[in-house]
Amino acid sequence: MKFTFAKIKDAKSVLSTLKPRGHGDEMNPLRDWAIGLFLAVLMFLAGVAYIAHDFYSQFGQSNTQVVAEAQTVVYRDAEVKSFAEEYATKEKMFNALRSNVRYEPPAPILEESEDTEEEVTEPLADNPTSE
Repeated sequence: MKFTFAKIKDAKSVLSTLKPRGHGDEMNPLRDWAIGLFLAVLMFLAGVAYIAHDFYSQFGQSNTQVVAEAQTVVYRDAEVKSFAEEYATKEKMFNALRSNVRYEPPAPILEESEDTEEEVTEPLADNPTSE
C-alpha cells in the first residue's frame, strides 16, 4: 500500500465535515445530550471506583485496637464529700437566684480531714444531695 497525497485530501475532507459550519454555535440536541450523559456516567463510574477502592483498602486492614481491661477505681472519701458539698452549695445558690433571694455562700472550712481510701464497687448516685 503506497502513501499518496490523495489519501491526505480524503482525510482532510472527512475532518472538514466534522467541523461545525458557520460560526460554530450551531446546536445539536442529540450530540449535546449524548455528551452530557456520557460525562455524567463517566463521573458516576469514577465515584463508584473511588468508593470501591477505599472500601477494599479499609476492608483488608486488620483490627489492631486493643480492648481496654476493666480496672477498679479507688475513690477518696474526702474528695467525694467535697464534690458533693460543692454541688449542694451551687444548687442552693441557683435556687436562691431563681427565687430572687440574695444568698451568701458559707465561709470555707479550714480544718483538715484525714484522707481515707476505699474501693467502691457500686456506681455513685446521679444526685448526691437528695432532699
